[in-house]
Amino acid sequence: MNYIQLSNGSTLGLEKLFDNNIVINSVKLSEAMYGELPTMDLDFDFNEDPKSGNTTLKVNDVLKGYLVYPNNQKEEFSGYVYSFNYYYNKMIVKLILVDPDMLKTVQSTDYSGIIKAIQGTYKGTILTQLSYSDPVNNDVYQRLESNYEFCTRCCWMYRYNNVFGYSLSGLKFIDLNNYRPIDEVNADANFHISNIPEYTDPKLYDQEVIETNVIGDEEYHYNINFYNRIYTVDRAYSDAMNNYLHNTRFKTSKLNFNAQSKYLFPYKLGDMIKVESSQLNINDTFISKRIIDIQKSDLTVYYTLQSIRI
Repeated sequence: MNYIQLSNGSTLGLEKLFDNNIVINSVKLSEAMYGELPTMDLDFDFNEDPKSGNTTLKVNDVLKGYLVYPNNQKEEFSGYVYSFNYYYNKMIVKLILVDPDMLKTVQSTDYSGIIKAIQGTYKGTILTQLSYSDPVNNDVYQRLESNYEFCTRCCWMYRYNNVFGYSLSGLKFIDLNNYRPIDEVNADANFHISNIPEYTDPKLYDQEVIETNVIGDEEYHYNINFYNRIYTVDRAYSDAMNNYLHNTRFKTSKLNFNAQSKYLFPYKLGDMIKVESSQLNINDTFISKRIIDIQKSDLTVYYTLQSIRI
């Protein structure tokens, strides 16, 4: 497998493609928390008509690649080609960086709990040990859904105050009950900061899930009250529903900001970073989105850092 050397000592490798004598114009790697699938967009010069049958890549080809950070950490990934276009001797190729079975398999089946459902539908490496007790002491049902749709819903339900993401290298869960930053960063010195939130008091957005009994049916059902809405659920699934309602609020949280750098820090999706900045009142954060944008060999990395509070 060949590779391209980036401007700050990091390296990107991709089999099949970089093994050929082609000229890379741009590469864009995107990943985000909350169920978005990681993607790669490639733009390169290609001097043969794809109708010739000698096209470097084809739709549904599965590729493996890696990203090496300046500190020699290595992150491996794989994905499949879902689109390519050829024009003026250029090829535009788009990949989704998951096992194609995640999106293409639609099925109906049962699992004995949320954890078994996640393990059964995610076709890749689960980077976090699912060691907490299952929120559902009952079967859960996948009905004419793709593995991706069903797995994503189950991930929201896994544990209270936990968020998840399909990263380049696998599925990971971030336990916001247990904040352990991997680094402390002076954001003013290391990033160009933008999209600074106007309000940073989490109490402006916070409301707890409240459970009440269903009168006349206390044995089997709960009412879950949340932001002036009432959900009636089977008691066997009430913990999972509580987790879902609370955790999905992080997806729409306003407590985040953007940080841009010309350096590829060894920070991955979901990593917890303590941030110091004269511009911010948010300090305890995690990376909820990362875009690696390569133009020729020039590198720019775009991060979204989000408060661990809602």
